[in-house]
Amino acid sequence: MPVLVPSEVRCHTRATKDFGALYVALVLLSFHAALVLYINSSFIETYISKTSVSSIYIMSALLTVCAFLIIPKILNRFGNVRTVTALTIIEGAALLAMPTIHNPLGITFLFTVHQIAVPLLLFTLDIFMESLTGNCEKSTGGRRGLFLTIMSLTIALSALLSGYLMGDSEPHYALVYTTSALLLIPFLLIIR
Repeated sequence: MPVLVPSEVRCHTRATKDFGALYVALVLLSFHAALVLYINSSFIETYISKTSVSSIYIMSALLTVCAFLIIPKILNRFGNVRTVTALTIIEGAALLAMPTIHNPLGITFLFTVHQIAVPLLLFTLDIFMESLTGNCEKSTGGRRGLFLTIMSLTIALSALLSGYLMGDSEPHYALVYTTSALLLIPFLLIIR
């Protein structure tokens, strides 16, 4: 076993504990996002024409790009923890409201909020990873690889859970959206 200098020992000990919490937060966020990933378009089609659904996805993507342009200013002003907290609350509220609002404009707005919030939340987790890595550049690739692997596996598994929650006959959209929103509670507790 190699001898670690004091700064490497401190980095290794802190990173192991904190990265564990970050990985759990990632699992929760990935499950949260992927539970609704495969049902969003079907849900929106119950209120909006099929041709309009793709337009909403395009509009959401463009607004997400704009959000990435302004997020650095928000992070500089409020910090990562406050930004994650606000985004998580907004995202949870949007998901809880989506199955209760039966207005096409309201659904479009809430879906767009959801589509913008998820990538921003993943971005903030990446900022936490960067801050945890600090000077420990030797482990960055492995930790980032594990980060992406966990996210991919969670997304694959959540498709099964989403299908189970949707049911066989009449789709239970509210159950899936509520479950997804509830996963944000432990996520937020870990981040805080």
